Amino acid sequence: MGTPQGLSMKDGDTWHNYTTDEGLSGNRINAIDEDIAGNIWIATNAGISVFDGSAWKIYKNKY
Repeated sequence: MGTPQGLSMKDGDTWHNYTTDEGLSGNRINAIDEDIAGNIWIATNAGISVFDGSAWKIYKNKY
C-alpha cells in the first residue's frame, strides 16, 4: 500500500513499512507494480525503487 509517507507491505500477519530510511527513492508513492519475476516496482516523487524480496535497487531523478 502506497502512502504519502512511504510504503506498507504485508507478509502473512506482519506489516513492513518502508521509507527512504529503508531504501525507497522517495516517500511519496505514486504507483506500484509487480513484474513477471516477482520484483516490486515503486514509482515515487524522487525516482523508481525496485524490491526483489530482500534488497532495493534505486533509480533516482537527476533534477
